[in-house]
Amino acid sequence: MQHLEIQSIVWYSNALAILRPWGESLLSLPKRWLSTQVYGTDDEDFQNVQLPKLPVPDLKATMESYLEFAEVVVSPQQLEHTKGLVRGFMEEMGPKLQEMLLDRQKEMDNWELAHKINSIQNITIDNEALNDYVNCGSNKKNITDNAKIITKIGAKLELQNILKNENAQEVNGKELHEILNQKSSIDIDIIDAKYDPNDRASEEYVKENIVSDCNLRSVYTFLIESEKKKLTKVFKLLRRNGTIKVTSWWLDDMYLKVRLPLPINSNPGMVFPRRKFAKMEEVADLGALFIDDLLDYKEMLDRGELPLERATSREKGQPLCMEQFYRLLGVCRIPEMGRDRLDLPKIKNGTEEQEELVVVACRNYFYPIPVKAMDRGRLTPGEIQAQILHAMVDASAAPPAPRVGLLTSMNRDQWARAREQLIRDENNRSNLELISRALCILCVDEAGGDRADTDEQTNAMLRAMHGAGTRHHSANRWFDKTVQLIISSDGTVGMCYEHSAAEGVAVIRLAERALARAEVADRPAPPPALLPAPQAMKWNITGDVQRTIEQAARDLDRAISDLDFKVYTYRGYGREFMKSCKTSPDVYIQLALQYAYYKMYGYLVTTYESASLRRFRNGRVDNIRSAHNGAHAWAAAMCTAETPPLNEANDDGQKKVSFNLYGEQKKLELFEEAARKQTSIMEANILGRGIDNHLLGLREAARESMGALPPLFNDDTYKQMIHFKLSTSQVATTTEGTFMGYGAVVPDGYGCSYNPKKDCVIFCISSFTSSSVTNTEAFRQSLEEALDSMKLMFQARKVEN
Repeated sequence: MQHLEIQSIVWYSNALAILRPWGESLLSLPKRWLSTQVYGTDDEDFQNVQLPKLPVPDLKATMESYLEFAEVVVSPQQLEHTKGLVRGFMEEMGPKLQEMLLDRQKEMDNWELAHKINSIQNITIDNEALNDYVNCGSNKKNITDNAKIITKIGAKLELQNILKNENAQEVNGKELHEILNQKSSIDIDIIDAKYDPNDRASEEYVKENIVSDCNLRSVYTFLIESEKKKLTKVFKLLRRNGTIKVTSWWLDDMYLKVRLPLPINSNPGMVFPRRKFAKMEEVADLGALFIDDLLDYKEMLDRGELPLERATSREKGQPLCMEQFYRLLGVCRIPEMGRDRLDLPKIKNGTEEQEELVVVACRNYFYPIPVKAMDRGRLTPGEIQAQILHAMVDASAAPPAPRVGLLTSMNRDQWARAREQLIRDENNRSNLELISRALCILCVDEAGGDRADTDEQTNAMLRAMHGAGTRHHSANRWFDKTVQLIISSDGTVGMCYEHSAAEGVAVIRLAERALARAEVADRPAPPPALLPAPQAMKWNITGDVQRTIEQAARDLDRAISDLDFKVYTYRGYGREFMKSCKTSPDVYIQLALQYAYYKMYGYLVTTYESASLRRFRNGRVDNIRSAHNGAHAWAAAMCTAETPPLNEANDDGQKKVSFNLYGEQKKLELFEEAARKQTSIMEANILGRGIDNHLLGLREAARESMGALPPLFNDDTYKQMIHFKLSTSQVATTTEGTFMGYGAVVPDGYGCSYNPKKDCVIFCISSFTSSSVTNTEAFRQSLEEALDSMKLMFQARKVEN
């Protein structure tokens, strides 16, 4: 360590004078190249243009399925009440809201995820207003004070007090102006004067000035018919560069409006195969190889060469949406009051080279490291290794760092308020911009943090999920960042990822590619030339912010102590045996989870299993509801000869014994019926006919158009139907020793990911110790017994045959 430190000082002094311009070109003026604007994909980018739009499911079918699923989890009395609400909804608001969704589906690439501000076809201006507009010359903006606009109602909450129904109405322009908080000095004449679609300078003007100073919806409304074509170009430009805040119902509901802290509640952890490091240089070696592969991956994305994936079952060969793969590197979730936003990377324009950096976190310090610059090119793996190593050496000799990273573990509104305080200081603002723009965070941890009473795999997952507590690595994280690679000197390797930008499949592909390449790559060669040593970010922390950091530490440690988590590898059999039973491994495991829950409690609960919608443009996921009548009937039959569940005991505390009323053949028949039902639900979801996203769309359409929710969505049944006491997903990996896990999504529930291997299944089971209802070890044991019983059931059939 001492030799490395002395060497770095000599190296730095000799190289700084020669190479300073390169470092300054990336880090000294972050505002020049690290825009705080949100950059996103355009409709015509990538392979999405070839994909069908996500359909809007049939309203009647959704309502029927809703009642069918509700029957399993609510009382008969509650179900009858809900049936009445469904009838009223179908007779009154339901069909109107369905029409709104169908209109939205026609106008948008994905009706769940992207909400264009309005439809140009829905805006007209009467002749009097048109004449006034044409004749007013340079005073075009005066039209906002006297024009009468005829506008058709859309899903716009801002106009709910004026537009009471779907009929076209006359609206006074001044009233509309006041509702939308339009600044009178900014109007369409400015766009007319400043925007030229062929002029790059005017593009920058619109991005930097118009967007920040006016409400574009008002500009949109007042533009006359003859200007529609031009307006379309303006909005396409602004939407391409992420400057219009669209309403994403699904993304808001699942992530951006959720105020819970990210660690445990939202961010999954991923464990990589354990390493053996003999010296600290080997830690830097692995980090450099990972980053070098991410650079290769990013350049492949920039060239548009990401291989197109296709469905392997259910409409086999259909192209799949690749949009999520472009939303991993350089992405950051930004906290804001009430609703977060995503900072997305700028889309590469032609042959333009992009500057790239990563941030290395070490002992709670954050080191921005430029890895690609226009005036220097891309760093070699050896140069990246040297930069990481210098960060490690510098951090080891430095005093304790301010634990700013802990702020990202807070309740999102609390973090948003703290961030507002931070960015009042220009240096802090620059730091946050650098972190947001970085390809990823590389978290280099010291040894320590493992629980003595916990196995190695579980300890590794806990360190990936939350950093093992503020006394260990939790402050050495930036939980807002989509990709955080984690390498510990004791050989623990993994990833923490922020979930809102992409699903696990894209993250797993990225991670396993980097792992595979690191396995076969040579050790990074020493750099031919020395670069300036990276400098840790300096933070200016006020007393208020410091107190917030201390509160964040207490809150996170409390949450970590409440997490009841277990990585469990079931070794009785794996996916090959499940396939031999002529059952999809996913269906088999889902039914096993229902059986395990029923064994413990004697009833089923609302269950979530993610279903990919990548067959559709910009598709994310819907929900496969595994708690259905078929699963309930089979689980009950399997439990008839077992001791009753937790809620069925005699007054003296002794559990009752029941008799087996079902033969083995009947149990098999019920299983096959449940499996067919589960398969049918899964297929409906991946083909865009699921009910959860449809219900969400109907709810949000009502909220936007009516300003209030129909009784159906205030019903206790609906609240119970979205309270997922069992949150599950299959996260299959191909690399041995790699798996992903996450926390439960409700205080009285379980989280359970599963990774089916050839001869085993890796489960990550979570709950909270503060709940009197749940117990992770008891659920693990029940799951083991359920899987064993299922094997015996199928073996008995083979013997009979």
